Amino acid sequence: MKKTTGKKACALLAALLLILATLCAAAEESSLRVVAEAVPAAGDLAREEARAIAMEALAQRPDVAAPAGGDLYDFPLYAIEARRLSCRETFVMLADGGGAWVVSFAPEDLPVFAGAVTIASPGGEVLEAVLGEEAPLMARWEAERGPRWFWSQEDRVLYDQLYVSTSMSVSVLPQEGDLPREEALAIAKAALERECGVPSETLDAEYRLDMELCLLSLRGAEKERVWCVDFRRLDPASGNWELCYSAQVMAEDGAVYHAGDNGGNG
Repeated sequence: MKKTTGKKACALLAALLLILATLCAAAEESSLRVVAEAVPAAGDLAREEARAIAMEALAQRPDVAAPAGGDLYDFPLYAIEARRLSCRETFVMLADGGGAWVVSFAPEDLPVFAGAVTIASPGGEVLEAVLGEEAPLMARWEAERGPRWFWSQEDRVLYDQLYVSTSMSVSVLPQEGDLPREEALAIAKAALERECGVPSETLDAEYRLDMELCLLSLRGAEKERVWCVDFRRLDPASGNWELCYSAQVMAEDGAVYHAGDNGGNG
């Protein structure tokens, strides 16, 4: 009886340790998930301190940005030399309830990700440093939220605000005067049926919607608010959500700028 009881106790202890390890892993993952922008409190790490910590992390990676003299930097990964460093500091709330600064870098006036450092507040610990390639950062966000194509508009805007310094396309939240999302979707579907012969019912049944409101320069140099409506299909061989049909609807007046397929569809 004692032997059996001992085995049960060991099994119970092992189960409890497994649960604890799982909870710790989940806590570690959630501690990096950004929930929203926030306002730092009086006791939080100062913006200047966060930038200094992030710059120190950046300086330790010569493959990301090596000083070229003065306040100019080289970006060997992108074959860009002697550019000023664009730096953005944003205070955020994390999923575990803690606060942090996200400091992101880019060559000035170029839509190139050079790095992002997440720093706990008020402690100043570096929680994450993704420098050079954006892929690890995007991989973590997609592990938390699913494929980028299907994020909520709020998550798309949050990501762009945190990590995109200058971009050809920036996600924005709807505002008064914008064509409502459902109306833009109906216009896009009608345009795709006219141009590609694909019925709305087929789009709904066989493809997955990828839709966001963006700032884009389509009809001139000035950026306009545009509903980008894409329909994607999962390619089992590659595991990628391939773009099949796309339409661009101007948020100002509902005009269709473009509607077409991506080749081999319909």
